[in-house]
Amino acid sequence: MKSLIIFIILTGSVTSIFSQIDFYEHPDTTANYNTDNLYKPLYGGDFSLQLGTFTNISLSPKIAFPIGNNAIIGLGGDFIYTSYFKQQNILYGGNVFGQIFPVKFLILHTEAQMLNLPDYSLINPVRIWDLGLYVGGGLKVMLGTKSYMAYLFLVNLNYSASSPFSNPTFRVSFYF
Repeated sequence: MKSLIIFIILTGSVTSIFSQIDFYEHPDTTANYNTDNLYKPLYGGDFSLQLGTFTNISLSPKIAFPIGNNAIIGLGGDFIYTSYFKQQNILYGGNVFGQIFPVKFLILHTEAQMLNLPDYSLINPVRIWDLGLYVGGGLKVMLGTKSYMAYLFLVNLNYSASSPFSNPTFRVSFYF
């Protein structure tokens, strides 16, 4: 009886070890793999929703274009609504970004972002454009053949008192 239980455990372990091998690591199984969709644009972005005393609703759609197999460039928009007690703000702008994938799960990211926001350092607040230059990296988690989720850790090299986000910034984005 003990030997039968040990045999089942060992057989199950070997099966689970082999089930962890990805299909694209074997050239003979990728012969029928269609790579046409790898060069089509990626659509996605990030969003956030926080409700309460401080309300933050953010939507940042993005479109990216592959450059070869290991890089993308793209552009996006940024729409942010914030409310703290009775003070409400709307921020809007755009960004241009690039990502390089040195290995299949690692991302190197750079981004230039322009946001139009109110400047409260003056007696009469006016709207200004704030330039954010972000660099950083993160992890890429594949959700399909071309879809992925990006966990990014970014540092704003042009951080100032008028910058709307803390430095560094953690961002989660989706691309399909």
